[in-house]
Amino acid sequence: MAPRVRLAVALLTTVVIICLNVRWNLRPIALPRPAKTHAFAFVTFTDGRTLGEGLHVLGSTDGRRWTALAGDPLVLKQGELGVVFRDPSIAWHGGYFHLAFTTELCVGLERPGFDCHWEQRSAHAPPARFGYARSVDLVTWENVRPVAVELPNACNVWAPDWVLLDAAETAALGGGPLAVVFSSVVASPCPANFGPGVGNAISRPYVTTMHGLDAARWTAPRLLFDFGESSIDAHIMRSNNGVHAVWKSEQNVCREFRWRAD
Repeated sequence: MAPRVRLAVALLTTVVIICLNVRWNLRPIALPRPAKTHAFAFVTFTDGRTLGEGLHVLGSTDGRRWTALAGDPLVLKQGELGVVFRDPSIAWHGGYFHLAFTTELCVGLERPGFDCHWEQRSAHAPPARFGYARSVDLVTWENVRPVAVELPNACNVWAPDWVLLDAAETAALGGGPLAVVFSSVVASPCPANFGPGVGNAISRPYVTTMHGLDAARWTAPRLLFDFGESSIDAHIMRSNNGVHAVWKSEQNVCREFRWRAD
């Protein structure tokens, strides 16, 4: 018998012996009800055309009624980090709320549009990247910084989304247990835009893991999956049946499913 099991059995035996001659009196008592706190947090954006619009953090105690936190919207002190603020994602780990967000629509082009004028990209243009910040209270944010993505010929880095890895996944991917899944078109040359005309330059999900808690070091991105269609905004979920991925298909065939009045 393992030591922990023997100890548990010994403690249980002791309790039973002591309680044999004890008479229990059960009486209701009035305990103070704890104050309600936000049990759920939701982050979003409402206008991604400029970085100054800010981060919206909503809290809820029941998942049905949501209220914005004080100071909404929250403007991060990121300086010249990027020109858009889109697709925020948060995760709680190691005593911090970690935030990731999209900073550019076209790699190296600090402009808000989806049409990428690659001839305007200079030799000093920023690399493929996404934004990062962390907080202990969802109101005050620190360590706001860009995270460079070591993905050659990446044309965009969209919708970085957090996923907490288990021990086996952490060992397989390296780094720490906190990972980011993002979407990227890898092509040379890059397409002029990311609409229906991208051809074979489709978007695929990649995963990179963070070392430590300060976002200073990350593992090289790995392709998460490729089902032969352009996929963005991938989100990883867990259940009793395993790990599941949900993503937006960019096949642009939604018009085939439009409802008609007749």
